[in-house]
Amino acid sequence: FIEFFENPAFRADGLKIYPTLVIRGTGLYELWKTGRYRSYPPSTLVDLIAKILALVPPWTRVY
Repeated sequence: FIEFFENPAFRADGLKIYPTLVIRGTGLYELWKTGRYRSYPPSTLVDLIAKILALVPPWTRVY
């Protein structure tokens, strides 16, 4: 993730952070149903997003 912003070959000017939705009838739903996929607890997710945002340079838009 850090290389994405430090490597001049990339120099991204935008970053989108999408939530993962578990929707019935999808492969992810089957993984979730059988216990092979678990989402982050809310407190862990907030901490992770905060750490990610701290690495994003000021010229990068976050959507």
